[in-house]
Amino acid sequence: MNILLIESHYRSRSWFEAIKDLGNLYIMSTMPEEKKIFKSQGVNDRRILDLHEPKIASINLNDAKKYIIKLEKKLEINVIDLALMDRTIKLKNYDYIIKYSYFVSKKIETFVLNNNINIVFMESTWLHEILTCKICEHYSISVFNIQISKILSNRFFFFKGYLNQKFYKRCCSNVGLKSAIENISNPGSIDKPQYFDKLSKRNKITFSKFKVLYDIIRLSIFGYNNKNIQQNWLKSLILKVLSIGKASFLMKTKFFCNANKITNLKYILVTLHVQPEASIDVLGARFSDQIGFVQDIARSTPSSHFVVVKEHPHAIGGRKSGFYKKIKSSPNVILANPYEDSRALIKKADLVLSNTGTSSLEAALFGVPSSVASKMYFSEILSTPSFNPCIDSIGDLIEKGEQWKCKFDKNEAINSLLEIEKHSFEGNLWEFKIDPSVLSKKNIKNLKKAFTEVIGTVDL
Repeated sequence: MNILLIESHYRSRSWFEAIKDLGNLYIMSTMPEEKKIFKSQGVNDRRILDLHEPKIASINLNDAKKYIIKLEKKLEINVIDLALMDRTIKLKNYDYIIKYSYFVSKKIETFVLNNNINIVFMESTWLHEILTCKICEHYSISVFNIQISKILSNRFFFFKGYLNQKFYKRCCSNVGLKSAIENISNPGSIDKPQYFDKLSKRNKITFSKFKVLYDIIRLSIFGYNNKNIQQNWLKSLILKVLSIGKASFLMKTKFFCNANKITNLKYILVTLHVQPEASIDVLGARFSDQIGFVQDIARSTPSSHFVVVKEHPHAIGGRKSGFYKKIKSSPNVILANPYEDSRALIKKADLVLSNTGTSSLEAALFGVPSSVASKMYFSEILSTPSFNPCIDSIGDLIEKGEQWKCKFDKNEAINSLLEIEKHSFEGNLWEFKIDPSVLSKKNIKNLKKAFTEVIGTVDL
């Protein structure tokens, strides 16, 4: 079995430990620091596709463009569309994007075919990952996108392709999962998603920031940065300092309303995403303009309701200046305090909307009508599986939600989610810098069982 693992910096360390003995392992690497670790663990150079510093300066633009046009027809893709999903590449100019896409596509296709790759494991964040997925799909090579469960701690899925729509289906029991789901759907539940509190401090001054700064500078000094993925250390430092300052300033302004001024109103709730982030830039790419997303919703919301917008607490300080003013430019929009309990706001709403957010799923478990703009694996549980903010009337969604509420059965909702979560696997996929226990023997054993099961389904 020829297995391709697409390295995802610190997050893929645990994947590597779990997979390394399960077949002939090949690596697509973008970070020299990780490549050194793979080689020290016995992975031969010829089994590593190194995409750290693509040599694109000498590439003829016309040749690259001709190749990309043919590639787009062959794979039924649009390279610019895919590039816009990549938080770094989308900032490059047109010529760079075409040359870069040409370089990595040729390298990836040659590497995959020459090594007879049977199965690929990846995350869907960067352009080279999505291109790999589309190339492999063209040649009927199995590609699995690894994603954590947004509802249950220490559980994860293998999704087919780069979108979180179709997951690998297991033939297994769901022992213990039902009680965990019931706990989440309990009106009094206060459990937050795994590491939620830790990640909420990303734009606050904590000791961990100095460790992150050390890592950024160390990678830069040793030439381990990848300019197609990371910013230089000085720009990263300046942005982080500005983000911490903006976060502190914003919470002292009157931009945000506390829940006690909101929950006595009739409102729909719209939850924002951290951005850049794969959950919106890749999975929800069509509606990744969050200002436009809110404004479109506000335009078709009836006068009977306000539009309460809940900022993600992990995003405070990270937005461009003027973001919240533009959000509030619609007279029926209210910005909720980002640190308010989102579940309390969900339970009082008449409708909950997001692009791909878990808030819509949580709402459905509480018996609150909800929808997502981009189709997700849990869409069928919602009152409206998906909606288009540019076309669909929010008034119609509210009416449909009222009809759905009359038929709502909590046990049925729990069982519907259970039917999804029973296909998840036990294991912690967070990066070891956040939680070193991901590299523990127990966790690696769980991950190994999961990878073994999925690999066993692939026909050679």
